[in-house]
Amino acid sequence: MKRLLAILTLVIFYYNIYSQSNKLSDSCFIAISINDCDPDVGVSDSIVYIFQNFTSIDKFISTHNLIHFYNIPNDTFSLLVNNLNQTSYIRWENIHNNKLPNELFGIENLKRLHIHNTNIENVPEEIGNLSELEELVIRNTKIQSLPISIGQLVNLKYLYLNNNKLTNLACGIKSLHNLTLIDVSHNEFDLFPCELCSNYYLKEIYFNFNYLKSIPDCIYNLNNLVILEFNNNVIHDIPDNLEQIPNLWKVSWKSNPLNESDIELCKRLIKRKLK
Repeated sequence: MKRLLAILTLVIFYYNIYSQSNKLSDSCFIAISINDCDPDVGVSDSIVYIFQNFTSIDKFISTHNLIHFYNIPNDTFSLLVNNLNQTSYIRWENIHNNKLPNELFGIENLKRLHIHNTNIENVPEEIGNLSELEELVIRNTKIQSLPISIGQLVNLKYLYLNNNKLTNLACGIKSLHNLTLIDVSHNEFDLFPCELCSNYYLKEIYFNFNYLKSIPDCIYNLNNLVILEFNNNVIHDIPDNLEQIPNLWKVSWKSNPLNESDIELCKRLIKRKLK
């Protein structure tokens, strides 16, 4: 029953926001969830608070872990940031601004940062200050590259960079030794970034809807790799040593001009799970 009430709360919450679509582009709000309720992943027992008047919110946000900022002006965020030291998860959406507030990268205890639907064209070097970060999502932006300081996020496990304009990954990416998942689907890669071949703990790679022409032999180094998706690219062949990655079994290759022998190789990998 509690879970049902939590779901209904979220449904009403988003219905009230998005049903007023004519006003959406001009609106701004802060949504706060008790516990760790994440609309992207699922629903836990949670209460959602919505604020559009920010004059009395500063003390309230200091006691909550999950905060969603929507179209909040950077100067308003600057006034609130001192109360965010205990916040572990921030979701930032701002369709009007092309720059992230510098204060965002001074929240020392932040473990999850989601940046969605903004016009930003670059990620500042200061992102490397978020040393406790475990999950970074940058989705639906105009970024074309990442800063080298991304390599300072030594605790990062999950990196979602889908629906941007990326053509490469920063060399610092190879320093992310705890990284287990990377999703760069719906970008503009034409070369597989060999820097990823140094991330030995990677288990999942999603490279769908890019312009890859091949997969490098160095992928053999990823002994822990379990899932490899490269749907909707222009890959003509894949390395034979793909079959030597011991844990790899889920391979998805739809809409690529692969030859018959490579398709058979992918099918053999999938059969591993069935045995």
